[in-house]
Amino acid sequence: MYACAVPVHVGRCVDEEVRQGARTESVESFKLKTCARFLSITRQAIINDDLNDADSDAAFGRASAQTEANLLYSAFTANGGTGVNLADDGPLYGTGATRGNYCAR
Repeated sequence: MYACAVPVHVGRCVDEEVRQGARTESVESFKLKTCARFLSITRQAIINDDLNDADSDAAFGRASAQTEANLLYSAFTANGGTGVNLADDGPLYGTGATRGNYCAR
């Protein structure tokens, strides 16, 4: 058992005693997909690069990072903002006793 110093009313400042909680493990599993493209470039193309096309690797890296961020964001905001459904068929964020980690605005 791990100690957890999280107030009961998450998201609001409370003026009460911080209660001890417990950390539990879950049975969630996720599988990552490979999103990739292969770009072949020859030595001759690098030598004769008048337009600096060989310098586009930074742009490829930024595009890759943005794609990863978009996929993660879509998982967190799926189902109208409550996140993807987990193994217990409940959403990642919930207001009930199951999760209690969603603060409706």
